[in-house]
Amino acid sequence: MKINWMLRSLIIGIILHSPIGYTKTSQIHDLIYKINYLGGAQSNCLDISAGIRGNQNETIKIKFPEYVNNFSLKANEGNISYTLLENRTILVSLKPNVDMEANYQICVDNPIRDNERPIIEEEFFHFAAEKLLAVPDVDLETVYKIKIQLNNFPKNFSIATNHNINKREYEIETSVEQLSRSIIAGGNIDIRTIFIKEKPVHILMNGKWAMFDVNELIDYLHKIISLQRDVLEDHHFPHFVLIFYDNKLPEGESGVVGSLYENVLSMVITDGKPKNKPILFGLISHELFHAWLGNKIRISRPQGDKQWFFEGVNDFYGWQLALETGMISKQDYLEYYNKLLKEYMTSPFRESNNQEIAAAFKLRNPAGRLVMFRGHILFMEMLNKLDHRGQFRKPIDTALQEILENASDVNLDAIFRKHVGKDIWDETAAMIQSGKIISLSPTLFSNEVKLKNQTIEIPDVGFNLKSLVKEKRIRSLVKNSPASKAGLKENVKIIDYGLDLANPQSNVYITLEDKGNAKTVSFKPETAKRIIPQYENKSSQQNT
Repeated sequence: MKINWMLRSLIIGIILHSPIGYTKTSQIHDLIYKINYLGGAQSNCLDISAGIRGNQNETIKIKFPEYVNNFSLKANEGNISYTLLENRTILVSLKPNVDMEANYQICVDNPIRDNERPIIEEEFFHFAAEKLLAVPDVDLETVYKIKIQLNNFPKNFSIATNHNINKREYEIETSVEQLSRSIIAGGNIDIRTIFIKEKPVHILMNGKWAMFDVNELIDYLHKIISLQRDVLEDHHFPHFVLIFYDNKLPEGESGVVGSLYENVLSMVITDGKPKNKPILFGLISHELFHAWLGNKIRISRPQGDKQWFFEGVNDFYGWQLALETGMISKQDYLEYYNKLLKEYMTSPFRESNNQEIAAAFKLRNPAGRLVMFRGHILFMEMLNKLDHRGQFRKPIDTALQEILENASDVNLDAIFRKHVGKDIWDETAAMIQSGKIISLSPTLFSNEVKLKNQTIEIPDVGFNLKSLVKEKRIRSLVKNSPASKAGLKENVKIIDYGLDLANPQSNVYITLEDKGNAKTVSFKPETAKRIIPQYENKSSQQNT
């Protein structure tokens, strides 16, 4: 039976007597998953069964992944009924010791290897559990006994998960939230293993890249992981996996995207020129540092309210420590930092307070990107002040170490004030909350580089960008602008948008609601001149 998820309040009773192949006392796990590789003509598909056992008379919601097909439900005895709800969720009535099994198929065509979707290919697979496994929709912190079986995968396939390497059947005790953040990946590829203080780090690579030598990348990984763990005095990682794979973007397109899961960093890398290597190394360090900021350190917060910390400070440390490895130069860092300053100074949210940003926060929209810029710049300014006092970065390091010790029960203001000093921290915190434009130091890197104004061109989209992001509406539309000529109207409702504020030559894409239908328009915006601060090496200034 294929589910039509648009149906609601459909109640079906299924009577099946012991069809699952186990007795009511044989299943000792709360959840058991069987992931079956199909291969051949169905190499983009997996058959999955998800079993759950009733501990008492209860009604439980079970949420299915996005790509589910051919759904069926079985029980080992008696009746089982479910109600079909919204968002791929069913409501199931369970009885004590009655085992239920949901069977379904996941089929995904993902030719460009979009990292937001499962990748299921004949020689390579990569998927997050949240995209694959049906899970109880319960308290995310409830711990389950879970058994996972990976069946029929070719014997020559390497397999890596958050918990182990090359095990095709394993048991874990974890929460639904942690299970959802799990990764299963592998294929006809080798696994290289390095050791950092006797703790294994497993590296999977599926692709070929001209921008770096594989041995050079592995050397960098050893240096950056060792350095990060030393700085935070935390080597409590019994198992860690790094997955690098290429995507299949059209020729001329490029990109690097990283996602950190529990004990796994997954990076999708389009091949690029060697000059892009510093950006790659900086991003790898940024994503690796999320093992602490966002994973081990998880402060309760409204989404966006503490993102200056989880993204901005994380980015600051990512690049600072990449620089310390010696495998990127100060000039590499300076070029990145100037791009960051440019986006900050031209952001429509530049003078927004933290609450306004939190309300509009989405990781990749202009409000979301601003929190990363603001956090990085503020901590660079803090470092500059500490540098002039001869303290360098040590007070910030010790503050993070104390935050890690306290994990989720932490007062950021009190800890930073204690370690970096009340005057420095209170000034920084006021900037975070108020949204005042950050006053930049005249020099950086112990006076090696100097601040200088530059005139640049920025895109002028012809309407209020804040309203686009916050309200999904077109406001203050300029008459006879390219946006107006493309068909946009005042107050029109926006479904989606795409724009690159750092590139005045790129087109703007707007998907709007038009008589109940989605309609996409594009236009090339006009440009405007803006004076912004940038840092330059003193040697380059003397040569001009």
